[in-house]
Amino acid sequence: MRYLILMLSALTIAAGFTGCGKKSDAPAATPLAPVAGVGACLAGQVYHASYGCLDRAHCHEGQGWVPTLQRCEAGAPVTWDNSFGGTATHRWGYALQSINRGAFEQLMREYGGFCDLYTWNWGAAKCGHYSSKGYIIIQTSGPSAAQAQVTIGAGADAPYYPNDFWSAQMGSNANFPMQFRADIHVANDNQGLELRAQLPSRSWSQTGGHLQIYIERGALTDHVLNAEISYLNQPMATAPIELY
Repeated sequence: MRYLILMLSALTIAAGFTGCGKKSDAPAATPLAPVAGVGACLAGQVYHASYGCLDRAHCHEGQGWVPTLQRCEAGAPVTWDNSFGGTATHRWGYALQSINRGAFEQLMREYGGFCDLYTWNWGAAKCGHYSSKGYIIIQTSGPSAAQAQVTIGAGADAPYYPNDFWSAQMGSNANFPMQFRADIHVANDNQGLELRAQLPSRSWSQTGGHLQIYIERGALTDHVLNAEISYLNQPMATAPIELY
């Protein structure tokens, strides 16, 4: 289907923008404490010695977006092998369904760095501008994997490259992926799965927030997994994610 074809093009491509309005208590534009090398980042991110793990956002290949500076910085691209070892052999994805926009927008704000950065936000600066559409991608190294990489995209129902920076700035061609490392647990008396992930610890994001993906019945060998996605125990969306 068209969605799955589009997903093959990119997993961590996003568009950045400049917000409008009065600045709130934003973090100072100072380097983060360095993380422990590329292995602490997720596939598709960029590692920078001073700023740690950066999402690529709208930056060119080999660069990552630093929200506190509102600019791209060159770094080392992170592969699946860097982050998890080996290759990602199993991938599921689908557009988000039955979106709870309040919970989705809270996730965006607390992941941080690309919306609701100001005291007053409107247009492309609002998280609400992107909460009507989204997608999820889950990747693992195989059916017995203990961890997965989860991508939650906002503003589009499939990942794709922005056509140009201006349209991305205006929010008309935006896809903002948020990356998580999730632990995989059996659930429902071994008939299902639960993936649990924490928000990344970064100066522009809240810490301690947890993302939950509950699959009542299914295994990492199934073609379709019916996922219920929650953030901070609030139902956020569902998705019948398909293997591709």
